Amino acid sequence: MDYLISHYDAVLECVLEHVELTVLTLLISFIIAFPIGVLISKCKIMSGPINGIFNTIYAIPSIALFGFLIPYTGIGTGTAITAFVVYNQYMLIKSVEAGFDSISPTIHEIGKGLGYNKLYFFFSVELPLALPSIVNGLKLATIGTVTGSTLGATIGAGGLGVLIFRGLKMRHWNKVIIGTVLCTILAFASSILLQAIENRVRKRAQGEL
Repeated sequence: MDYLISHYDAVLECVLEHVELTVLTLLISFIIAFPIGVLISKCKIMSGPINGIFNTIYAIPSIALFGFLIPYTGIGTGTAITAFVVYNQYMLIKSVEAGFDSISPTIHEIGKGLGYNKLYFFFSVELPLALPSIVNGLKLATIGTVTGSTLGATIGAGGLGVLIFRGLKMRHWNKVIIGTVLCTILAFASSILLQAIENRVRKRAQGEL
């Protein structure tokens, strides 16, 4: 606590950097993953190859992927965000695809019978029913990004990893403990928030709200 109080400005800077890195990564990840997930849910012939590519990339260690990207994206935040955006596709695309796959064909037939416009049907019926699965994937991606982003410090991306790795290098265990605890708190708080959102959209999809 003494270290935290006396260096609160440096710790706060690391927390804000970590949050910014996480939010930017998730935003870009979702913007990319959502249309891909919708596409392969409609065109199943593309599901195997696309999921196979991202499954393979997900198995690559972070440090190795950083090393591959650095010649193209340089040292810093850009490389970290690019790497974690690519990693997140593994979970997000599958969750989007699974969400739309879970919709009963009967619902589609009812929509056609009622003469719904495809775009209107997508946003008013399909998307609300798929949301629980999508939010669940977003929750897993958020936890993975919060914890994984600590490695971004190894390439100058900042965040709580700075405290952890500097503490390890200097054998300053206060830094290591504070960085680890704060990262855990962020992951835990994110998980609770997104679980609450998932529960709410699930109840709405089931007609309980």
